[in-house]
Amino acid sequence: MKVVRLLLCGVFGTCVLAAAEPARDKAERIPGGFYFKPLAIRGNATPIVYSYKCPRRQCVQLSRKRFGNSEAAITFSLKRAPEAPLFLVVEGIDDDKLGTSLLEILANGHSIFAGPTVFHENSWSRMVLQLPADTLKQGDNKITFRNITPDQPSRSVRQDIEGEKDSQWGWIAISEAYILDPNGEFRRFAARERPIGSIQPWHLGYEGPKMRASGTVVPGDDKVVITGAKGEKTGIVCFANHKNPKLAVEPKTRIRFTVEAAGEGELRCQLWNYRAYPGKANAPDCPEFGYAGKTGHLSAVASEAFRLGPEKQTFSCVLTPSKGTGLVIPRVYLNGDGKATLTKVEVELL
Repeated sequence: MKVVRLLLCGVFGTCVLAAAEPARDKAERIPGGFYFKPLAIRGNATPIVYSYKCPRRQCVQLSRKRFGNSEAAITFSLKRAPEAPLFLVVEGIDDDKLGTSLLEILANGHSIFAGPTVFHENSWSRMVLQLPADTLKQGDNKITFRNITPDQPSRSVRQDIEGEKDSQWGWIAISEAYILDPNGEFRRFAARERPIGSIQPWHLGYEGPKMRASGTVVPGDDKVVITGAKGEKTGIVCFANHKNPKLAVEPKTRIRFTVEAAGEGELRCQLWNYRAYPGKANAPDCPEFGYAGKTGHLSAVASEAFRLGPEKQTFSCVLTPSKGTGLVIPRVYLNGDGKATLTKVEVELL
């Protein structure tokens, strides 16, 4: 069944989408998480195409509460309750009026964000949130987006009606969302379990003079064993494939690594940093996911070396992505030869 795109176009570049393709009206499984197109963001409002002073996007528009379409939600299912946070990335745009609209985001009824959006007014942008493990559960989960912009003070520019009755200000549009679970995927990788999507996000990551790594990465029995090689950096990376999703970050975001490991040699944590990809799904240079793609690679940042020992230790560090970073790839590696047995790798936003 085809999507019927054009029912009604208004002066602000909005076009109502009339029907949904069955494959697009629910969460899509992607490597390491779930992807939600506008038709999978369910609310009282019909998805539209918005293009006023910005690139054309399909989206769901959330108006102020008085207009009856202030909420929308996405749903997804987890095989088990998470032990560490997941990450929610939302792309949207604020109304084209001066001032900022207010948004609340709830995870299974628990408020995890309430305040001004970081969305731009005339360009699509992203906000990134951490979904605390204790707000999620085994089975079905629901993330709700709620416009909480009050009717006063009015930001209306119309003179023919009272400001609070003007629906053309105080709205928020959401064009896509995705959820990533790098922490849960590490546990599945270590246990050699099936990942959420069709591709395992964690895999061998190598830097060195040769075309192929001399060292190895072997998962199993709830651990990952890394064997390094002299003059090489051998370890594991998450979301490194350019067609896979990546963890998006906002300016000034910091990322904490927590690693549990034993062995010999020097272990480091690192972020590969990329500029944000501005495209969309099915773009020529990014046929699968709009938030991945071959973006500009910025300078990487790494932690100090952690000296491994025969007893299991917990290492923690906080890294700040390079200026201009929009996407990051987490990495843990051995610096040179040695051997590391990893039993835990977690990342969280600060």
